[in-house]
Amino acid sequence: MLNFTSYINQDKKRLIIFVVALIITIGIFRAFTFRNIDYKYSGVRYQVGNSGYEEPVNIEIKGKYTIGFFSSFDKFDGKIIIEDKVFDYSDFIQEVDNYKKIPLTLKSGDKSIYGDLFYNNVFKQVTISIRDQEGSSQYSWSNKDGILISAPCKNREQAVEISNILIPKKYRNSNNLE
Repeated sequence: MLNFTSYINQDKKRLIIFVVALIITIGIFRAFTFRNIDYKYSGVRYQVGNSGYEEPVNIEIKGKYTIGFFSSFDKFDGKIIIEDKVFDYSDFIQEVDNYKKIPLTLKSGDKSIYGDLFYNNVFKQVTISIRDQEGSSQYSWSNKDGILISAPCKNREQAVEISNILIPKKYRNSNNLE
């Protein structure tokens, strides 16, 4: 004769194992899907090809970073503050050859881009290419004499190293920046 209580005990064990596995899965998913960001960096603004141009700059990045899973894109909703310029960003992150990039515009809906922020590992390192205005509404950046900001770093050499890691080769014409 079968023992009815042994079946109930086995079902309870299965249910407990299922609930614990579900709680662990939800915990892991929440831990890796979004992060609140509040970084303050000291960095360096420098000009490519001009070893005499170097100045300190402060950068703050605040907001919520959502990591995309299974072919969905990462998303950032927050502020990027470079000295006195505040950039609100709430959109999916652009990916260029497996590099992550955020276009920085001064006003919402503005088509003129101040620069592009490249980063790795959820903003642990950043480099920003500052675009110069050409004419009345067009902005561009040059890999020969363009302005860059990198952080966190203390000097131009560290800033250049970060830029060479974060900026895709097609923007550098396959050369390292100097």
